[in-house]
Order: sequence, then C-alpha cells, then structure tokens
Amino acid sequence: MSAASKREVRILKDGEAIARRAAEKFVSLAQSAVQRSGSFSVALAGGSTPKILYSLLSTDPDLRARLPWDKMHLFFGDERHVGPDDSQSNFKMASETMITRRR
Repeated sequence: MSAASKREVRILKDGEAIARRAAEKFVSLAQSAVQRSGSFSVALAGGSTPKILYSLLSTDPDLRARLPWDKMHLFFGDERHVGPDDSQSNFKMASETMITRRR
C-alpha cells in the first residue's frame, strides 16, 4: 500500500476542533519520538494560525500532562526579523501561549 493510499481526509467543525486534533497528533508524535530516540524536535510555525494549538498544549490538563516537555527541542521555522519582545515576534507569541505557560 502506497503512502498516498493511506491518506485520510477529516472535516472538522471549526478552528477549535482543528486545533484539538492537531494537539492530539502533536502529543502522540512527541511521545513516539521520545520513546524511539529519547527526544522530540519540532519547528514551530508563527502567526495566528497555530496560536490556539500552542495554547491548548499548555492549558489543557490532559495534553499538558502527556507532553514530554523536558524532552522537547523547539525551533522556529519562520521567525521574523524583529526582537523577541516585538508584537510581531513569533517567538513572543509561542512563549506567551505555550512555552512559559507550561510551568
């Protein structure tokens, strides 16, 4: 069976449902990577689209508990050329919605 024949299309209710599905997948992939190699590396996207996802990962008690925070390596794939405190900084958005809130 080819990779193309294994694809699945899901139609979800709204942005919140999409973010929840993405969060579940994120946690599952993180757990699998840690089990396989001891760590999980991910390039975070910026902008408003992933904001709900990042917030869910840090505020939903179940997702938070299952995510191997201490084994994750975070990278930014599209950081804007602005300071980390600038309102347009992807780093700032990810920090405010996920990274610093997980504690």
